[in-house]
Amino acid sequence: MGGLCSIYRQGSGHAEMDAHEFQHSPTKLVNNPQDQDASPQISDTVPSNAVQSSNSYDQARDLVEISMSQRNMKRDPLGTVLDRANRARSFRDEDDYYRQRAEIKAREDARSWDFICKRDASPIEQKADETLQALRMHDEQKVYAEAEVREGYSGQKHPRFMGDRFLSNVKLIQETKVFEVAERMPKGAHLHIHFNANLLPQVLLNIAADMDRMFIWSDVSLAPVGKNEADSRYYYNLGRSKIEFSILSIEEEAKRMGLHKTCNIFDPYYPVGQRLPMRFKHFLEEFGEYYKKLEARKWLIDKLVFHEDEAHGLLQTPEGAWDRFNARTKMMKGLFNYATAYRKYTRECLEEFVRDNIQYAEIRPNFMTTNQLFDDEGKLLGLDPKEEAGSKGSNKGSNMGSSKGGDVLRGGNVAIMDIIVQACDAFMKNRKDAFAGIKVIYCVPRSTEPEKLVPSLNECLNFKTHSKYGKWIAGFDLVGEESKGRPLKDFIPQLLAFKEKCRANKVDIPFLFHCGETLDVGNDTDGNLYDALLLGAKRIGHGFALPRHPYIMEEMKKDNICLELCPISNEILGLTPRVSGHAMYSLLANNVHCSVNTDNGTLFQFVHRSTLSHDFYQVFAGKADMTLYGWKQLALWSIEHSCLEDDKRKELLLKWNNLWVDFCHWIVREFGKFIQWAELQKRAQSRAGI
Repeated sequence: MGGLCSIYRQGSGHAEMDAHEFQHSPTKLVNNPQDQDASPQISDTVPSNAVQSSNSYDQARDLVEISMSQRNMKRDPLGTVLDRANRARSFRDEDDYYRQRAEIKAREDARSWDFICKRDASPIEQKADETLQALRMHDEQKVYAEAEVREGYSGQKHPRFMGDRFLSNVKLIQETKVFEVAERMPKGAHLHIHFNANLLPQVLLNIAADMDRMFIWSDVSLAPVGKNEADSRYYYNLGRSKIEFSILSIEEEAKRMGLHKTCNIFDPYYPVGQRLPMRFKHFLEEFGEYYKKLEARKWLIDKLVFHEDEAHGLLQTPEGAWDRFNARTKMMKGLFNYATAYRKYTRECLEEFVRDNIQYAEIRPNFMTTNQLFDDEGKLLGLDPKEEAGSKGSNKGSNMGSSKGGDVLRGGNVAIMDIIVQACDAFMKNRKDAFAGIKVIYCVPRSTEPEKLVPSLNECLNFKTHSKYGKWIAGFDLVGEESKGRPLKDFIPQLLAFKEKCRANKVDIPFLFHCGETLDVGNDTDGNLYDALLLGAKRIGHGFALPRHPYIMEEMKKDNICLELCPISNEILGLTPRVSGHAMYSLLANNVHCSVNTDNGTLFQFVHRSTLSHDFYQVFAGKADMTLYGWKQLALWSIEHSCLEDDKRKELLLKWNNLWVDFCHWIVREFGKFIQWAELQKRAQSRAGI
């Protein structure tokens, strides 16, 4: 697996592959001379869970580089100036200079993270990549260059270009051929997705609109300011309000209302800060009476997603972007905490994974100690009826089952797991495609006090050792804004004890920490990378800060730690102004294993939410010499570093390779004519001296 590109054979237009054609030795590259479409074969002498360290990749590339250098030395004993003892910069002539320049570039290319995929590409892959490069040229000329320029400060004109800010370009991206290819691409494993932020925001709002016991409230009145909508202040309260939702039982509604008989969120005298609930159906009906030019659901969606000016405003900072992000996740919480929504959302999420050509996913729900899941009437789920009245957080639900860990599972979290398991089991029944299902990463907010983390760690272990839930648990993570939450070092005693408990129970629950999602340098947040390394993390989420830690980066390569890249999320939350400045290109240049992910796609676009296809597109757009081989390597790494069982990982890789071959054929069949178009454009540019 790893950096070695998987083998496939092509016959009668259909991909075929034998499991025995896979090995895991980074130095045994055996090409089949009788099959032009064959990539390197790898022997089964090493166990299937053995993975290649990046050091092995570096050594393999060193050997390739030395071999290339030796071949060139035979052709020219002088080699390059870099091979000379004194490194004197002297050249026979200009041709000699350019020869040496080409040789140096070839040596660097031999160390590239996608080199092996490129070197061993089959003819159809080569043709598909040539086509993809032609499509890049087409999109640059026919989509971006022809788009209306934007006007900036003092009337300065700003042409549109591929790789600009995602929120600036998203409508243009939808028109491009490269994005059409990205959508069709088999993406492997999606390893970093917060479960409540994967679908368009209207999905949850539409479900909520049908619920009789769904309520909405605000921290301020939503009454218009001024006499009419022409007044610039008219929408002031809509802009500054913070909205929340929840399913409420009759008893909880009465408790919230207190002495108030009715509640109108549009009343100028709506009590500030009292969280008085208004029935959501009534809100939707009455909104238009006060704001005739707005539609209620569109306004709510507008509150839930980031906008370009907001994300990239002159005064915006990562901290400010996170404040907006946290307000939105709080707004969404009540749209997601009842069984009907969770069940429908889970099913739709699985369907979306398949639509986006994702073959496997590891989702991140939050398993807080305060988690509560309600039925449609606002009654708590996951509790024994005898316990419900007397114990809001009882752990004695009758459906908990048994586990080896000792502690009992918490009712709300069990109800969540039950819905996920049931929905996935039903979805996977009789499936004949390549989708391998999902696993769950047990997530806890990093704002949790260290001593209060222990019950969550115990519950995670109990899920893993449970006869029903064990196979669904992928790993453990601490989530939330890294700079506002506690650093990993605050949890060391608890995390070390957890590792010991896992060993004692003979289970593996890898750490999959959010880590390095920061611009901070030298503080505790930046120091999370040290702890992730020492604690033996299998993967880290984001890792944006890793290039600033060369020693840690090299050690993580030795430990075969993979980074879960989230390019669009990092851009919108202020870590990089544009994708071309993203840390991933430095990480990849240093052969750090990476996967591509969406993070919180719901919040990043109004009409076309950020899908994994968008993130793969942005990875391509931000690097002028990005290739199909780079996409392939990223997909392969995502499968390799997933938490799938070894046999299922190998099975998925076999299926993925078949999909990849079909994908390459589709590119050539659908867009191959653009190669000739691109050649004509290059000739025209050459004649014009461009």
